[in-house]
Parts: sequence; C-alpha cells; structure tokens
Amino acid sequence: MPENIDRLEGFIRDTTNAYIDRFVDRGHADLIADLLWDVPCLIALEFLGVPDEDVDTVRRLATSMTEFLWGQPSQEDELRAADGLGKFWAMGGRIVEKLKELENPPGWIGHTIKLQREHPDLFPDSYLQTNVMGGTMAAHETTTNATANALVTLLRNRRQWEAICRDPSLIPAVVEECLRHSGSVVAWRRKAKTDVEVGGTTIPEGANVLVVIASANYDEQVFDTPESFDPERVNNEEHISFGYGPHMCLGNHLARLEMRVFLEELTRRLPGMRLEDQEFRYLPNTSFRGPEELRINWDPEPGAAQGSANA
Repeated sequence: MPENIDRLEGFIRDTTNAYIDRFVDRGHADLIADLLWDVPCLIALEFLGVPDEDVDTVRRLATSMTEFLWGQPSQEDELRAADGLGKFWAMGGRIVEKLKELENPPGWIGHTIKLQREHPDLFPDSYLQTNVMGGTMAAHETTTNATANALVTLLRNRRQWEAICRDPSLIPAVVEECLRHSGSVVAWRRKAKTDVEVGGTTIPEGANVLVVIASANYDEQVFDTPESFDPERVNNEEHISFGYGPHMCLGNHLARLEMRVFLEELTRRLPGMRLEDQEFRYLPNTSFRGPEELRINWDPEPGAAQGSANA
C-alpha cells in the first residue's frame, strides 16, 4: 500500500543521486548501465528486506530467472541461465533462514515471515523463497524497462521533456502516459477457467491465452488518438500496464514512485540531456520490452556533481 511504500522515497532519491554523481561531469552516459539497471534492483532488495551482505549476489543471480523463463537463450545460455536459476532458488532459501532468526525481520519478506509464525499452514518456506525470487525479478527489470522506455519517449518529444524540466508537478501525469504509451510489460499469459466469449470469439476452457497488454493500451474505444503521446490525456490512468482487478501488480505503487523520482532528479540535474544517434536493440522476449542500451549526452558543467545532489 502507498503508506508503506512512501517511506522508501528518501532511499530511492539518495541512491539515484549517488549514481548520477558518478557520471554527471562526464557529458555522456548509458543510462541503463550507469543508472537504471542497478538502482531499481537495489530498491527492490531494500523493499524485500534482503540483508546488505547478500545484495550483490542476489542482484547477479536475479536476471537468470527472466532469461530462462521468458527469453530465447541459445542452448549454451539456457544451461547457464538454468544453473543461475537453481542458485537463485538456493540463495532465496538462505535469505529466508537468515531473516527468520530475527525477532523483527524487515521488509516484505519479513512481513511474510511474521504471518508464517501466525499461520504456518498458509505460508510454507517454499512460498517465502518464491517471494524472494519473484519479488526481485518483478520489481527490477520491469521498472528498469518502464523508465528507459519513458525517457526514450520523452527525449523524442522534446517539448514534453522541456515542460517537465520547467514544471516537475507535471511528472505524475507524464508517468501514467508513458506507462500507457510505452509500457515495459507488453503481454502476459493466462489460462481460461471456463468458456468465455471475447469480441465474438469463444475461448474454450483450459485454453492458453496471450494477453497483449500493449495493444489494449492503444484501444481506440478507450483512448482518443492512442498513437499520440499526450500527458494531458484525461484518462491516461485507464491503462492496464499493471494489470487489472485481482491481477493488479502488487508493486505498482513502488514502480510509480521510482519512475517519478528518476524523472524528477534527471530533469533537475540534467535538463539538457539528449539522445545520441543510436539504433535501439531489444531482447527477444514475449513479455518484457526495454532497450539494452540508452546512450545520452549533454554539455557538462565543471563541478556539477559537487553539492548538487540535494540542491
């Protein structure tokens, strides 16, 4: 819930600025490698309550889950990813055991451990391990990709970028339109529990369904001129980039907070940044979409990193 997530804003902002400090004087960056890959993972691990000494290992192993389950690796890479996935599962077990030794374990995993103490039949250890793995994966790459997609969209729409540089209060609406226009989860899988008719076609019970979320966010019956990027769109929050109803992403509040802070700090500290001439590459994937690199440049100001993080 938002009241439990908002306490992380200071950590998100401090971590974001610490990473920006590393490259702000340089005049160029790959925002994926230099900012957007590490920071969402660190935030996810802070949210979950993963102990500091395990952060680097979990961060390294987490990508194996996405690659193995949703990617299209070669046979050699598939074996490597499967090995990483097994190590990730074992690491999740060690983290759970470590947190269970604490009287008041922190984070979302700690919260679930407390529930396990009250209802051991409802929360087995395997559930806790799955939450370590699924929580890290779900809160990491999806936010990395959503923020990267948003920045590409904004820097291609220079007028909108300059507008939020002048007025950061516009950023929440921009985040929603970016999620609709260029979300990071383009499709998801479901299984029909009963026969159901959609658009005049019957989906039979037991059928596997690939729900193309990105297409639904461009539905002309819901959004006027859906191809256009319009942060002033009155119903941009009606997108389903986080799912809907009982299938709503549990981490949607955290993702929105992260994207807002990223945009607030980048517009404040690097308002002149621009896209380099580049051909964006995307991993072949049925569900997740985001560029592998995001190269930008700007005219550096000498000493920009000093004293500016909390200006």
